[in-house]
Amino acid sequence: MPPEDQIEVTVLLADTAEAAVAKVVKRLKAAGLRVASVEAAIGTVSGSIAASRLAQLGDVAGVETVEEQRRYQLPPKDSPQ
Repeated sequence: MPPEDQIEVTVLLADTAEAAVAKVVKRLKAAGLRVASVEAAIGTVSGSIAASRLAQLGDVAGVETVEEQRRYQLPPKDSPQ
């Protein structure tokens, strides 16, 4: 889990060619993304970034979209319904 001021995101890349993915990942890191995983075949990068820098990711060349990851937590089995 990222630190309190960090937001977990999934970044969709515009190009899935291996060389293009590597360049965009480098740019994302320079913009402040702490990369957790890269799925080049489907063109996604997951990681976390400071909330104050989130908007910068959308401006990175080669980025199609940036989505904040949602978290869901079910209540414990023994909790009242």
